[in-house]
Amino acid sequence: MDKVLILYFKGQTLMIELQELSEKLLKGDVAAVRGLTERLLQNNVAPQTILNDGLIAGMDVVGQQMRDCEIYLEEIFYLIQLRDKHASI
Repeated sequence: MDKVLILYFKGQTLMIELQELSEKLLKGDVAAVRGLTERLLQNNVAPQTILNDGLIAGMDVVGQQMRDCEIYLEEIFYLIQLRDKHASI
């Protein structure tokens, strides 16, 4: 029973950190994106999970903001560069 609770807690923590990674990407916080990415990798989170559920999830929000005219092309290019830079860590 304790192992199930620990795994559930770790899963919740992972989801929170991936959500935070997406939010920091959207804000253009380079240092935070790098730090979170490195911490997730050090904690043995699969790179594909970090990409899909963190970095690419943030870019999905960017796509929605672009459709709704809440974000402009220059900002999108900056965020794409930020995502690509940290995807190579």
